[in-house]
Amino acid sequence: MSAIRLLPWPLHQALAYAAGVFCIVAPFALDFAEGGPLAVFVGSGVALLLIGVLGKGRPGVAQVLPATVHVGLTYILGFFLLLAPFVFGFADEETPLATAIFVGLAIVVITLIAAVPRAEASRAEPEPAETPTETTAGAAAPDEPASEAADSDERPHGEDGEEGQPPSST
Repeated sequence: MSAIRLLPWPLHQALAYAAGVFCIVAPFALDFAEGGPLAVFVGSGVALLLIGVLGKGRPGVAQVLPATVHVGLTYILGFFLLLAPFVFGFADEETPLATAIFVGLAIVVITLIAAVPRAEASRAEPEPAETPTETTAGAAAPDEPASEAADSDERPHGEDGEEGQPPSST
């Protein structure tokens, strides 16, 4: 899900928390705490914090949300913030527009370079079990140790009793 894997996953999650807090505080700190921008930023901030809290990994609290879902939702929120000024009609307001584009791009780029943890090994396909009839020559049967199977192979014996030697013709 990530293209470059430069940013460690715990740092990505910590930045998601920071972006969530910034989105909640920005309308009040940057003086656009009214109407559409307020709802978009506070809603996005709460969603980012919720994704961080539910995410698996060190900074996650509930450890419920798999990393791939976390990344997908984070991408959706980043693109949502990029489009929100145009969809919700505050593209003509300079400060909310610039803030939404900056935060949206930052979320998308940070998620793009995050080192997303791989899927758990428990999803790997189990190896097929070997049946007793599928033993190969020289291999031990399931109830026979390997050393006995190698000794039980039929090999020609020489006159002096050495294994693997053809009988001498002298």
